[in-house]
Amino acid sequence: MIQKNKVYKRFQYGDKQIDDLTGKQLSFKNIIIQFAHYTSIDDHDRQLIDLVGSGDGYYVSDGQLIPVTWTKSDDSAVTKYYTEDGKELKLNPGKTYVTVLRVITRQELYGNNKGSLTDPDMTG
Repeated sequence: MIQKNKVYKRFQYGDKQIDDLTGKQLSFKNIIIQFAHYTSIDDHDRQLIDLVGSGDGYYVSDGQLIPVTWTKSDDSAVTKYYTEDGKELKLNPGKTYVTVLRVITRQELYGNNKGSLTDPDMTG
């Protein structure tokens, strides 16, 4: 949710997520949505998230939703984000929240085997 001061307020499980130290609702100027592949590693459905490599995502700030790509060369490297023109993403000043979502295929969503939710052509 964007407010007058152009920050996004954090909610969890339908309620405001409150910072234990300040007593205030968590808020962020920037949000990065990073899509990655998840693999179930045991019978308890614990997940291994593939954060090394590359993928798609979105940068959200000031009411804008901007497609991005991400790369990370190894476990100790910093994840880098790029705009569609290939330039490294420049974040607006302020706190940034990064969330990693599982890539969902069209097959999982619609029962066919075409593309993924990160595809630009998601008609259908």
